[in-house]
Amino acid sequence: RLPRFLDNYLGALLFKLSLTYFLLLYGRRFDVWHVHQIGVTACLAIILGKLLRCPVVFKLTGTGSIGIESEIRKLPLSSACRCISKYANAYICPSLQTIEEAIAFGLNQSRLFLIPNGVDCDEYRPVTADERATIQKEYGLSGKSVVLFVGRLSPQKNLQSLIQAWSKLSEVHHRDWTLVLVGDGPDRATVQNLIQRHQLHSSVRLIGQQDNALHWYQIADLFILPSLAEGLSNALLEAMSTGVPVIITNVSGVEETVARANCGLITSNEKPDGLSDSLQYFFDATSTLQTMGLRGRELVLKEFSLPQITQKDITLYRDLCQTDR
Repeated sequence: RLPRFLDNYLGALLFKLSLTYFLLLYGRRFDVWHVHQIGVTACLAIILGKLLRCPVVFKLTGTGSIGIESEIRKLPLSSACRCISKYANAYICPSLQTIEEAIAFGLNQSRLFLIPNGVDCDEYRPVTADERATIQKEYGLSGKSVVLFVGRLSPQKNLQSLIQAWSKLSEVHHRDWTLVLVGDGPDRATVQNLIQRHQLHSSVRLIGQQDNALHWYQIADLFILPSLAEGLSNALLEAMSTGVPVIITNVSGVEETVARANCGLITSNEKPDGLSDSLQYFFDATSTLQTMGLRGRELVLKEFSLPQITQKDITLYRDLCQTDR
């Protein structure tokens, strides 16, 4: 892993120079270069890959406002990056919407491969009632039902709307349910201020960044992802694998997965009213939670397990080594 010593423009420049040096010196030791997300670094890898005759796989991780078209426009030398980004040897697309946006952007359709994100279904699994009770006691949530969010606290995740939605629910629900937010990011202070403003300290817990959120999934009754844009959320797949039903907004990648599994609610309204209505539905229909959660796990086992996804990646890498070297 190449270090980045300064978190500023000079640090970014030094990182790109060190990456160039590293790839020129050692790049041909690798059979395939795998690049995540569009950016100047990705374009640099594509150029050097062509120079050294090393195939480059480019993974598109987002759609909509964080998709390839939107991200290219934000880059310095965006016209050059737009052109260079079309010369990777293959593009991994986690969802059908990602493929549609890639085609609209002008990427060669024959180089687009639908390979979703994968999840370790053996690790992310439901627990017994006794195991759940033990974890609840450890976390101080015995007897509580839990709505869980896991992710970066950023504007894209729309947490301000979620907190406002939670404030609309009745005091009865606040006594019985706890909203747990696992993660950190630039919106942390804003989220904390909203919790204070709406006096939600007793029913909202801001946990911060966790190395492993597994136990939080295992005590969750409901997972919520109020994002304004997504690719295919790893947190969503982890929740589904653990047998937790979900509430999500109708953003690509996420929406198609939940719809196929019928494992939760998809709201077309990412505003507080839409989110609070979805929460209220499950609070009034708790008998549906377990059934929906099991459906989600069945789909993940069938289509998103880590061995399946890893094998798809390996097959793509091998094909590139045989044809694009």
